[in-house]
Amino acid sequence: MVVTDIALADIRRNIAEHRPERGGALFGPRDYPLVTHFEFDAEARTTSVSYVPSVRLIQSVRNVER
Repeated sequence: MVVTDIALADIRRNIAEHRPERGGALFGPRDYPLVTHFEFDAEARTTSVSYVPSVRLIQSVRNVER
């Protein structure tokens, strides 16, 4: 899998530099192992061991998939 520098920087800034659990969605072209965009889910329900995506992120993923 290839991750663009921009997507990697977003992941690092929003996920890797913080305590668990945080999350978001990875986007890229269909049928090609490339991550071009990361969308952080600031509204997710989280604990130190769990992540439940927000309704907003779920809708965003559905919109992109269409």
